[in-house]
Amino acid sequence: MSDADFNSKDVEEHLPHEQTVDVTRVEAPVTFKAYMMCAFAAFGGIFFGYDSGYISGVMGMNYFIS
Repeated sequence: MSDADFNSKDVEEHLPHEQTVDVTRVEAPVTFKAYMMCAFAAFGGIFFGYDSGYISGVMGMNYFIS
């Protein structure tokens, strides 16, 4: 098939078309449950860090070693 066998309509059909994005559509809506899960995860990290720091401080005290 030569280049002369294609017309402009054939070329337009084979070109990728631009995709439009619907900005009103939300993939994963943010709900109260999502906020609560994030809050519990954050507090878990804070409490774990606080506990690790506190235990480290206690282990470094002189009266704990003797």
